[in-house]
This record gives sequence, C-alpha cells and structure tokens, in this order.
Amino acid sequence: MPEMRRSVILISILALSMIASPETFNVIAQNAEMHSYTFILSFEPANATVTGTLNMRYVNHASKSLSELCFHIYPNAFKSKGGYIDILQVKDTEGKSLRFTVEGEDETVLRTTLDRPLKPGEAVNITMAFHIKIPNVADRFGYKSGIYCLGNALPIASVYEDEVGWNNDPYYPYGESFNSEFASYSVTIKCPLNYIVAATGVLTNKMVSNGIKTTTWKASPVREFVIVLGNNFKVSKQAVGNVTVYSYYLPEHSEYGLKALEWGVKALTHFSKHFGMYPYPEYRIVETYGWFGGMEYPNLVMISSSLYTEESADFLELVVAHETAHQWWYCMAGNDENDEPWLDEAFAEYSEILYYEWEYGPEVADEMFERYILSSYHRYLNSGKKEHPLSESVWYFGDDTNAYYTMIYDKGACILR
Repeated sequence: MPEMRRSVILISILALSMIASPETFNVIAQNAEMHSYTFILSFEPANATVTGTLNMRYVNHASKSLSELCFHIYPNAFKSKGGYIDILQVKDTEGKSLRFTVEGEDETVLRTTLDRPLKPGEAVNITMAFHIKIPNVADRFGYKSGIYCLGNALPIASVYEDEVGWNNDPYYPYGESFNSEFASYSVTIKCPLNYIVAATGVLTNKMVSNGIKTTTWKASPVREFVIVLGNNFKVSKQAVGNVTVYSYYLPEHSEYGLKALEWGVKALTHFSKHFGMYPYPEYRIVETYGWFGGMEYPNLVMISSSLYTEESADFLELVVAHETAHQWWYCMAGNDENDEPWLDEAFAEYSEILYYEWEYGPEVADEMFERYILSSYHRYLNSGKKEHPLSESVWYFGDDTNAYYTMIYDKGACILR
C-alpha cells in the first residue's frame, strides 16, 4: 500500500477511535443523560422461556416533545421458528397502564402512548412485563444442546431521529439491522444452579438458594445487552492490563477454547494500542451454536462451535480477531448497522488483517488478505455478478447474501486496505 494512502486510512481510523476512547466514555457516563434499563429475568430451560420485568428510565434526547415511545421486540422475528415475545403490560411512572400496540411487518415494534407529552430533556419511568419463548434453533437468539443464546432478546428503545422520527427498522436475518443508544444496564438473572451465565458487563452479585442461582450484571455505557447460558461450559480467563478476558467453551473443545482466549487477548492488546484503550473491565468470548462464524455484542462475542476444531483453527483465529474488532467498530464507534453496515463490517474486516500484520508481520497479513478477502471479491466479480455501492443498507441486498457479504465485508476491506 502506498505510504500516503496508508497514512490517510490510519488517520481515519485514529479519528474514529477517538470517539471510542476511555476519556470519551467517561464524559458519556458522567455528563450525558442516558437511558437506564433494569431487568429482572427468570430463565426456565425445561420449557425454554424467560419471564421478566423491565423498569426503564427513558430520557427524551429529541428536540421535540414525544407523545409515544417505541421499542424493538426482536424475538417476534422468530415466530415461524417457534420463538416470540409476549408483552403482558406497560405502565408509566405512576403505575398507570399505558396503551400499546405491536406493529411492523415482522411484529418487532412495540408502540406505547404516553399519558402526557414528554418534553425535550425530560425523563419518564416505564415498566414492562413480558414472556419470551426461545426457539429451538442454532442462532444468536435460540438454543441447541444446552446452550441458550439471548441475542437481541430483551426489549430495547428505538432511536428517535429529529429528521425522520422513530427508527423502527425490521429484523434482518442475514446480518445486523440494529441501532440503539448508549445506556446503563442492571440485569438480574435467575436460573438453575447448574447453568453458567455469560453476559454483557460485570458480575456484581451472586446468590444461591434452593437450587436457583441469581446473578446481577451491570454495564454502562453500552448500546445493548446480551446473555448466553450453558449447562456444560468450562471457563478460563486471562488478565491483559486492567481488562480480564474470559473464554467459555465446551469441555471437548478445551484446546481451542484456550486458543480462543489467547487470540482474544492478543487482538484486544493490539486494538487497544492502535485504536484506543478498551474502556471496559471485562470481555467475553463464548462458544455457541450458530449458522454464523461470529456475532458481536458489547463486552461479549458469540463464536460458532463448528470452528473449535483443528481443521478450522486458522478461521477461528480470524473470526475471534474480527469479532473483537467489533468492540470498537459498532459497539463503541456506534453506527447504524441497518443503514450503514460497512461502517462496522468493513472496518472489522480490515482490522482482522491489521491484527495479522501486527502479530505475525506483513507477509502473513498479505497471505490472509489474499485468502479470505481479495480472492472472494475477485471470484464474485469474475462470475459476472453485479457490482454494488458500498454505502447501501442491509435491506438493499435483501436475500442476496452473496452480494451483501462480498460488497460490505470484502469490497469494504479492499477499499480500506
């Protein structure tokens, strides 16, 4: 890469990483009026359900008064697979029941009418009761063989944009269509004693009574909250500076569970050095079942169990690096994954190549770039398929997953490199 172009790219990354610096996050945490979510959840593996309550303090960040609030309730996108969420009630600060409707082409939007308009800068407390059914599918929301993934399962406030109103984009099954504001979370989870919980944030309390384990997790500021529960996890950890990195894996995959930990530590170290320090105290890498290679959430990433093998070791390292990079690109330098997927996926894809360069040298980085990115892009172009702009939304590509992954991931990384 010509040095001048390389410098421009790295300066651009540096500018973006300043958004995600610890100093920036301290300002957000101390001065910004964030939404706050308090969840109390009860997980029952026997029938694959979660019952719960939400007590939320919603702050109007818009420049106009709001007469209604909208929430994403993504589990309803899994109705055809047996998953859903039932909203049982919604109440306001005074405990008055609020009218609500479930809307959207996939029924993933909850709209509730406030008792009075909420002025700019004002806050309102909203309580909600709900029941979640987890589908029997290997996905970011689903379960298989004792591992239960609650990716995007909890109600979360939609983003209100002054120019367009509520951002209520539907669920995109082949990638991410998520966009949410930074907020503080306190999540209490009750589950059978034999289940191990991995979640966003830090474990702040643990109690055991009558065979039920109750754990409380807190995180702030983060864009969303994820939970994974498993009844057969082994857990290893390693400190890197002020951060503790955890790896959750199945006993039969111990060798590669430890490798995932090693690579996660290395990736976090490199990215903290070059992009800005990782500002949270903990980071978790969790083996799950899924059609995807990996899936990013704040402080936690899911990695597909199929990669924890000798044959897939090279790809496992690449995916761990890619998902760790997402802790900066999306989780901290927060873009709208629905409208601007390249702003996190292309940067994460490029970052995984930088990882190989910083860890193994430029020759290895060139080899990995050729094998996993450039060759894929060239195969697509040589097949005569249509070239697409990089700046399109996930819904522009629809069901054409080949075009989506090639353009957003591969083409985006090629442009950055």
